[in-house]
Amino acid sequence: MTFIWCDFIGFIHDEAHNLVYRLIIMQTPRHFPVRLALNLGAFQTFSMALYHFFIPYQFKWSQYLSEGIPTINWSLFATNNYFSFTLLLLSVLMFYSFNSSNAENIKPLLVAGFFFWLFSCMYQLIDPMPLPASLQWLRYLLLGIAVFNTSLFFISLKITKASNT
Repeated sequence: MTFIWCDFIGFIHDEAHNLVYRLIIMQTPRHFPVRLALNLGAFQTFSMALYHFFIPYQFKWSQYLSEGIPTINWSLFATNNYFSFTLLLLSVLMFYSFNSSNAENIKPLLVAGFFFWLFSCMYQLIDPMPLPASLQWLRYLLLGIAVFNTSLFFISLKITKASNT
């Protein structure tokens, strides 16, 4: 009976330790910069997803595609919408994971966010978006957002890696 009681107390101690870590330690000021960076990165990703839903209207895609094949026109809009929805879903999962007490799901989302924004940076540097003269500022703004978000996710990855070792 004593052995079972000791196992039970050990189990309770381990679970209490995990709960205290998740609920108290991750809320300490030391982790505040990480949580702020994670939530800012998730918000930026969410904002970019919403923005992408409106890009076809901002740049008046339909007026340039009316001569094309309907299937190709549909595919272009569908691809944009699928991308926008996937990015929106990723950002919602980020918000949920970054603010839940279960910190195990954070790393894959950090890696996904980091590589998404890194790819965005590289693509914009290699093949900049052709814009009219009145919208040249947008090229620099979008690249700046991508660089900023890449940095947020990279720093968060480094901090979480350092805190796990």
